[in-house]
Amino acid sequence: MMSKIKTLLVSTIAVATIAAVTIGWFYEPKITVSRSDLEIPTNIDYFLAELQYKSMNEQGNLDFEMQSPYLEHLIASNISLIDQPTIQIYRNLNDWQIESLTGKLFHQQNSLQLAKNVVMHRMGKNPLHVRTEVILFQPDLGLISTSEAIEIKSDTAVIHGSAATFDLKNRVYSLKNTKAIYRHENS
Repeated sequence: MMSKIKTLLVSTIAVATIAAVTIGWFYEPKITVSRSDLEIPTNIDYFLAELQYKSMNEQGNLDFEMQSPYLEHLIASNISLIDQPTIQIYRNLNDWQIESLTGKLFHQQNSLQLAKNVVMHRMGKNPLHVRTEVILFQPDLGLISTSEAIEIKSDTAVIHGSAATFDLKNRVYSLKNTKAIYRHENS
């Protein structure tokens, strides 16, 4: 009798052990790895990644477009901060492309300030290459302006100025305190 109880006890323990191993195998506890929480800024109400913005003029034609890998809108000041913006401005005779490291979009004034290594290119028949540190693009007025030192290069000239305004609507460019070097082309 004692031997039957021992056998029954050993059998019960063996079955319970097999059941525990089987249950543990199928219902293995999930191991989670703890990592620091993602920091979400509290001073922005939205951000955009891989931004592509297009603006049309009154005639329904593409006026300008902007690309950026990242934009965030600041709630309190109603300004958007932009990383590495690129802008293409479309005009009948000459299109412009502008690049910089940073930008600020002032929503109330509908203007865009580009800063840090600003490079502008006028495409077309008489290309220009412009460098400065800060520009202000006002699309409603068709103006690009800077109060910083500026360098303009063309095929025949290098012009340095202390400030500049590019009136894209009227194709009038004005500079202050200029120094120019012209290369005469032989005809």
